[in-house]
Amino acid sequence: MPVATAVSEARGQTMGDGAGRGELDQIWTRARARLKASVGDDAFNSWFQRLEMEEILDDVAHLSVPTKFLCSWIESKYVERILAC
Repeated sequence: MPVATAVSEARGQTMGDGAGRGELDQIWTRARARLKASVGDDAFNSWFQRLEMEEILDDVAHLSVPTKFLCSWIESKYVERILAC
């Protein structure tokens, strides 16, 4: 299920704006590292290990997880921390 959130480092970068997949992967890797530092190893491994960035479009990072439950949990408990990353 997609979770849309802003990723500040990705401002102006979309798949169609010249940012290649490799560059987007680097942005996502840095954001994941900040998120892991923010929530700790146990919470990260429980809730965010399977969180993936699908695309950045119009300054919004579109994230996905494999289940509705995981999507709902992340949205209700961690959206502010994701936005901070």
